[in-house]
Amino acid sequence: AKLGISRYTHPILVNPINPLVLVEGKYDYEFIRQSINLLCPQREVHISYLELLDQDSSGGDDNLLKYLKYNKNVIKIRDKESPIIIVIDWDSKKAAEYKKVADPTDPYFVVEWPPDAFNPNLGENFKGIERAMSDRIIQEADNKVKVIGKTQDHVLTVSHKDYTNKLKPEIYNIISKGIKIEDTAHIKPLVQKILDLL
Repeated sequence: AKLGISRYTHPILVNPINPLVLVEGKYDYEFIRQSINLLCPQREVHISYLELLDQDSSGGDDNLLKYLKYNKNVIKIRDKESPIIIVIDWDSKKAAEYKKVADPTDPYFVVEWPPDAFNPNLGENFKGIERAMSDRIIQEADNKVKVIGKTQDHVLTVSHKDYTNKLKPEIYNIISKGIKIEDTAHIKPLVQKILDLL
C-alpha cells in the first residue's frame, strides 16, 4: 500500500486566489471579519490571525511582526492580485517596522488605523479594536461586568485590569454571537482602507 503523504502548503499561501487580511488576534479577527461581511458582502476576503496561521504562536504586536519577518520570502510568492494586508492596532508603535518587512514591489500592504475610526465616547483606556465598537456592544458588555466609569468630559473609561480581565472577554462573547450593521459605524473608515487595496 502507498503511504498517504500530503504536500505541505505554507499557511500564508493556503488561500492564494483571495487577498489575505492578517490581524493581531482573535478579537480583531472577529470584529473586522463580520464588519467586512456586513459592509461589503459581495467581496470575498480571507481574514486570519497569527494563532490560526501558527498554532505555536500567541497573538500580539511583537509576535506578528516576528512571524512576518521570518516568512518574508513566502510573502513574495503570493500573487500580486491577492496581496497580504496587515492591519495594525491604533495603539501599535511598530508601523514603520511592519512596513520594512517586505519590498515596495511585494504583494504586501500595511494598513494603519485611521484617526476617524474611533467611537468618540470611548477613552484611550479602551485599547485595541474595542475603541471602534458601538455604544450598544460596550453597554451590553458592561451590563454584565459593571466596570466602566465616566470622566469629567463624559468619556467612558475603565481600569486596565478590569478592561483586560472582565470587559474585553465579555465584549468578545457578545460579538461572537453576531454584530449588526449599526455596530460598524465607527470602523467603516478602517474597512474602507482595506477594501481600497483589493
